[in-house]
Amino acid sequence: MLIDLKKVNCSYNTNNVVLSIEDLQIYENELVFFIGPSGVGKSTLLETLGLMNNTVDSYRYKKFDLAFQNKIDFKFLWNNNSLKTNYRKNYFSFIFQDDNLFDSMSVMENAISAKVIQSQNLSIIYSKALVLIGKLLYDIFDKSIDCETSLALCDSNLSDSQKIKLINQKTYQKLTIFNRLNSRSTSELSGGQKQRLSFIRAILTDFKLLFADEPTGNLDVKKAEEAIYCLKQQLVERSAIVVSHDLNLAIKFADRIIAIRKKNNKGVIDINSIFTKDKDSWNYNDKKYDDYETINILQKLM
Repeated sequence: MLIDLKKVNCSYNTNNVVLSIEDLQIYENELVFFIGPSGVGKSTLLETLGLMNNTVDSYRYKKFDLAFQNKIDFKFLWNNNSLKTNYRKNYFSFIFQDDNLFDSMSVMENAISAKVIQSQNLSIIYSKALVLIGKLLYDIFDKSIDCETSLALCDSNLSDSQKIKLINQKTYQKLTIFNRLNSRSTSELSGGQKQRLSFIRAILTDFKLLFADEPTGNLDVKKAEEAIYCLKQQLVERSAIVVSHDLNLAIKFADRIIAIRKKNNKGVIDINSIFTKDKDSWNYNDKKYDDYETINILQKLM
């Protein structure tokens, strides 16, 4: 288990609870979608779990434990700046609604920027970045000038290890696509391409838990599915939380869906919020539902 919460109230002032979390756990190796209407506290949830903003009523919650290395209570962690920074740097990764790219940096520099902060070997970072670009930004390739090795990066029949082997045979500096991406400004990219580049940057880091706030808002259906599928492929001993309005994406890719419901003018997460995937069906309140039935239930909760 990565995070364990019980009876946690979130607010921006003590007199107005925005989100009430009765019982919530985040486990390893899972993709969790949080859905709910606007204003129900989805962004508050990300701010709180991602240690971006302290919205917790610190004197009344029953449990808020983070267990990435050793179990640590939220209050202790939030009051220790160096430890809090260490958690965000070494365990968390983020994708926001805005791409938050650096206009002064190239496409490749943006892709690796978060990973470089973790002080990893550059050649390994570049190889992994090129593979992810081939998966998510394949429309940036120019088939008329890119070399055979570059085009192989877009081949879905090749495994990631096979692609990295091809890159290493020539070294990344000699690849046409590397040099183009290393000099191309992000200002030349479309909004959708920028959003996919922010996916690549986030996935490249050594995260244990990734937070994504409406990460596919600028993408069409096909590109959104490709991005979430690519994210899910990376969740080996890692997990991700995605806030989204897209029920179809949630149904297709989530291991769990958690519906934040509006109750007494605040968002509520409790045992009646949780849908768990079980092979070809969804478990909800000890009953099994197919995808169509689950969407109908979720729509009513929203």
